[in-house]
Amino acid sequence: MLSHTNPPWSARRKSTFRPPVLRVPSPPADAQTPQSPPPPPPQPALPTSQTSRNASLELITEQLGWAPVSYIDDIINALNDLAYKGISSFEQWLRAYGLEEEETEKGLAATETLFENSIDKYFDKFELLVLQSIFVVPTNLPIRLPHHEELDFSVSAVDEAQADEEIAGLRKAIASAQYLARKLQNEETATQKRIAALQQMKNDIESLASLSRTLPAQPLSLTIPTLLETVTQTRQLAADVHARSHNVSFQELIMRHEDENEDLRDAIAAAIDRRRRQQKQDEKNARSASATPSSRNQQQQQQQQRRRRSSLGVQVRSGREGLECAMEYRDKITGIGAAEDIRAWRQFLGTESVDS
Repeated sequence: MLSHTNPPWSARRKSTFRPPVLRVPSPPADAQTPQSPPPPPPQPALPTSQTSRNASLELITEQLGWAPVSYIDDIINALNDLAYKGISSFEQWLRAYGLEEEETEKGLAATETLFENSIDKYFDKFELLVLQSIFVVPTNLPIRLPHHEELDFSVSAVDEAQADEEIAGLRKAIASAQYLARKLQNEETATQKRIAALQQMKNDIESLASLSRTLPAQPLSLTIPTLLETVTQTRQLAADVHARSHNVSFQELIMRHEDENEDLRDAIAAAIDRRRRQQKQDEKNARSASATPSSRNQQQQQQQQRRRRSSLGVQVRSGREGLECAMEYRDKITGIGAAEDIRAWRQFLGTESVDS
């Protein structure tokens, strides 16, 4: 019986395909050295200091017209809006599910806190990546902005000094022209005023000439020097009267002599003493009238205790009383500072003699 075992050799047909052989072409005869691959491009040198980063951001902002930070803020704000919308939908689903109010609030607060912390954490890294690796200008990359196209960096210090001198000269010329323009404007204004004054004088002269033609002219009885002398004397007299009226002292008008002053003080002291005695008598009569004064009498006594006292110790009942007294005394006297003032004052006080 034939066995179904495999023969000792393989029944698989051998392939006659041969893989192609890659042959490197030989260099040309005139080539002395083999060609080397081109060098890799230089790696960008990112700014390392904060000053260079700020300069790079200012350059990008100037070129783009908007700040890179505003771009990052817009992305984060958009993501926050999506997160809050998702939390709002989640809240509606929880309330429809029928959970308790307290559990719903706790779950929503925890979910919102988790979202906010995750956004802050990962987008802080995103902000650092964008500002330090994307919106950045390498320090070894030459850049010329459009408004720097016409700049000439080959200017020497001598050229700059000459340009500064030219600018200073132009500034002086402009200042001189402005000063001259102001002077001319002032002169024009003054000339216009002089023209107006001369025109007014011309009109006055023409009116006088017309009067001289229409009215008969007669010579003045007084000459101009005489009129000027009269006016000067009148002004001197007016000034003298004005000075005398201001130099008169009110004290001199009231009391001209020491004896009259003493008599007046004695009369005032006598009147004050009589008023004090009358006041004491009134208080004594009031106390004897009622041993237990009523509330009205107590109020009157308190008012009498609170009365204002003058410098000589006399109680003045009211300002109106003092005013009436002064007006009555002024009506009785006929002069100021004379002997009849003392007599009128004595008659007003009801005394016959100051010495008594």
